[in-house]
Amino acid sequence: MAVSGVRQIAEAAGIGDAARIARSAKALRRISLVLGLLGALLLAALAFPVSNFTFGDSQHAGGIALLCLAVFLRIVSSGQNALIQGLRDIADLARINVLTGFFGTVVSIPLIYLFDAQAIAPTVVAIAAVTSLSTWWYSRRIGAHGLPMSVRQFGREGIVLLRLASS
Repeated sequence: MAVSGVRQIAEAAGIGDAARIARSAKALRRISLVLGLLGALLLAALAFPVSNFTFGDSQHAGGIALLCLAVFLRIVSSGQNALIQGLRDIADLARINVLTGFFGTVVSIPLIYLFDAQAIAPTVVAIAAVTSLSTWWYSRRIGAHGLPMSVRQFGREGIVLLRLASS
């Protein structure tokens, strides 16, 4: 979805169509939220089978269930990142990468130092949260936040994004 979102936003930005950028941004945000929720719920529901498959027992199911937050946050931030990339805002993309790297390190080193292997899943979630916050911060001004979008319009925009994703 991120690639098709970038394409859709870049196309609208290329012709200077602010209304189309706003519609695409809103649709991409909503699709990212829906896909993030679906991915998180699916991982949470399958935490025990995934733990059994990966580790041979269900001892790590709690950590895998915790990773559903990382899945949600990563999918949402991927949609936000696509908006920024579609508008070709390279400076903001660079800032996001620097902030994510810096704060991810600041959060992860103490967690791993204090809690050893027990901190792996919380560290992944913390880094996903930092990424999500930084992409949200830089993408919050993109699109019309008060723009009304009916279910039909959302469906049309979603179909366009899905078609672009499959091509």
